[in-house]
Amino acid sequence: MDNEPLEVAQARLVSVIIPTYNEEAALPFALKSVVKQTYPFIEVIVVDSHSSDKTKDIALGFDTKVIDYDGKLLGARCTGFKASIGDFILLLDADQILEEDAVARAMEAIKAYAMLIFEEGSYQPRTFIQKKLQEQRRFAHRNVESFHPTKTGLLPRFFRRAMVSKVFDVIPSELYSTVVAHDHLIIYHEASKISSNVGFLPHAVSHIEPDSIYGGAKA
Repeated sequence: MDNEPLEVAQARLVSVIIPTYNEEAALPFALKSVVKQTYPFIEVIVVDSHSSDKTKDIALGFDTKVIDYDGKLLGARCTGFKASIGDFILLLDADQILEEDAVARAMEAIKAYAMLIFEEGSYQPRTFIQKKLQEQRRFAHRNVESFHPTKTGLLPRFFRRAMVSKVFDVIPSELYSTVVAHDHLIIYHEASKISSNVGFLPHAVSHIEPDSIYGGAKA
């Protein structure tokens, strides 16, 4: 794939896939950040694992497709992908907030790459733990020698559709109902076997962090 000419990305649909489980506090911020994108051609798919709070109601209040799902996080991402129709796929978490021009810049950057890592920060860090997490994120994103999945904790979020399709074709289906913590790393590991052509998009997304090491309100 590295030696193949890359298609030009022009006015194509981006599918934003967001897995959820009891994310009523954070999800409105994530969805509002998608709505405010300067790039106009976006669909949003929320894959909810039977939340017991108002997560699903919040998602339905936006212009989203909401899917109920019985499995774990890896399977939720796959389910969202299969329901999507976009030429490009953005794997977003429910506690992440996109910069307003992140998708527009990604559509320009992806012309030269197979997938993109989004630089991550902390959303409006105020408490001690939030500021420390911000420092850690900045260090991780600005002090990396390789984007290979075995050498970095940085993970691509923006992919060409063909790439994601090939990845989910080779991941064993039995993992969909069990994998949570390392779901995104598994996706990147399989993607890296197809292409090492990974780009980096600065100042792209922020995390809503816990107030303290004990958790608590996020935003």
